[in-house]
Amino acid sequence: MRDEPVPPPSARVRMEAALLDDGEATAPTLAVRDEPARFTVLVVAPDSDVRWYVGECLRRRRELRVLEAPTVDAGVVLAERDTPNLLIVDESERRILVRMSETPAIVMVDDVQYSPPGWTGAIHILTRPFSADQLLAEVDRLLV
Repeated sequence: MRDEPVPPPSARVRMEAALLDDGEATAPTLAVRDEPARFTVLVVAPDSDVRWYVGECLRRRRELRVLEAPTVDAGVVLAERDTPNLLIVDESERRILVRMSETPAIVMVDDVQYSPPGWTGAIHILTRPFSADQLLAEVDRLLV
């Protein structure tokens, strides 16, 4: 077995999307749950591709209900309606951390040196690029 270079994460995402666009994917099915989700996770990120990827990773877990918001203001509205157990926030939308400082959070960052000011809750930093397994491991650490 020869070692082939691994494409950068952005290339992998584009490749996965291209496969879905080829018509080889089956029609989406509606998942019917016997019991309600145990945890609600709010994903706040301005980039729709980031929200989609994180949401899809989280939806692998039946116990998670996923809410998605493109802005802090939209996230606050969702949080007031459905109190989340966990925030997953893009670094650019970190202002929500101050408004929801009691909620555990994962902040997706490009620079590991980031630390949010005035934060009193549990926070984990997830440096990009990250895999679905890394994301879910962080979710498990904060929700268990």
